[in-house]
Amino acid sequence: MDEKTLAWLKFGRAELRDSLKRRLLSKFPDPLEAVRVDFSRVSPKLESERSSKRCLEDFVDQRSLDHDIAWCSKDRHFVVGISDDRFPRLLREVSCPPVMLYCQGNAEFHAQ
Repeated sequence: MDEKTLAWLKFGRAELRDSLKRRLLSKFPDPLEAVRVDFSRVSPKLESERSSKRCLEDFVDQRSLDHDIAWCSKDRHFVVGISDDRFPRLLREVSCPPVMLYCQGNAEFHAQ
């Protein structure tokens, strides 16, 4: 599994509001950077609300992440994050789009 897929899975399993996840991604669209960025770089208010947990990666439920890693290791299973070109354009436009999608099928298929 590549590092970017792992980063998206961490986004999916971080025990944080999706609105906060989208806020992180709006400032840091690369999930590899966004999972590790210190909350103080996004907002001082976020930093003070999060006590000892400083980044999204600190909020990941490891057991659930392990389950997702196993799921993604199956043939034709993959994830697509909101900043990925394969994320459906119209879904990105809804008021509260999901941060990522769990997909099964042909990863090369890209419907506009």
